[in-house]
Amino acid sequence: MSLTWGTQHYEVSGYNRYDGTFRTSDKGKAGRLGPDGALMVKPAFENLYDYSGGFIRAKQERDGKMGVLDEQGNAVVPFLYDDVVITYVRGLSVGPDTLTFVRGYAPVELDRKIGFVSRDGTETLKPTYVKDAVKVKANTLLIIDAAGKI
Repeated sequence: MSLTWGTQHYEVSGYNRYDGTFRTSDKGKAGRLGPDGALMVKPAFENLYDYSGGFIRAKQERDGKMGVLDEQGNAVVPFLYDDVVITYVRGLSVGPDTLTFVRGYAPVELDRKIGFVSRDGTETLKPTYVKDAVKVKANTLLIIDAAGKI
């Protein structure tokens, strides 16, 4: 389906039933339309992940770094990380119960190490802990020692 907004033409490629937004694209770049059809995020990204709690995880370029956008498409977490790790509430992995930030913080991954950033993009814990030795539960880092104990 296609949509014309003002003088701009967009391809609409999907609907997110959990937040009422629409995935859109222009020249191979992803964007997002709000529930009212207004442009939320200009198509300028390789990938936009599901909208969650007022934020959208995004990848700028193919094989590029990830960051987080607010509802207006402004970068609130800079595009410096290999992943912004989504947090699952009560073991759920889809829908409105997935969160980008919990209590104002999101886990991030860089070079297979885990750290945290705040909603304003401040790196509150530099990615330090080896990913395979860390479990992220409700935005708490559980560090596992060599014996397998937390």
